[in-house]
Amino acid sequence: MGLPGDTVECCDAEGRISVNGVPIDEPYVIDGAVPSLQTFSVTVPADRLFVLGDNRPNSSDSRFHQGEPGGGMVPMDNVVGVANSIIWPADRWSVLRNPGATFEQVPDPS
Repeated sequence: MGLPGDTVECCDAEGRISVNGVPIDEPYVIDGAVPSLQTFSVTVPADRLFVLGDNRPNSSDSRFHQGEPGGGMVPMDNVVGVANSIIWPADRWSVLRNPGATFEQVPDPS
């Protein structure tokens, strides 16, 4: 959700997450889930990532670890690959696509 230097915030008047001041629509969030019930505003430090799960009601993602060492951010060195499919649960088997269109209007951090 957030790369080094990005500011990630929740939520705007329509309940959307904003990255660098631009609200985004997230088609990958599971049906019926809101982007976040928890408000936050974070600026991602160098060499870290701010991550959010697609199943937001059941994700113990960066939002829930902000008070811990590292502020809930994942060190970029810990990223070892890219997800390319969903295989479980079986009724959700699918190939994942790059959500580039979701972030195309987000400017680089200032």
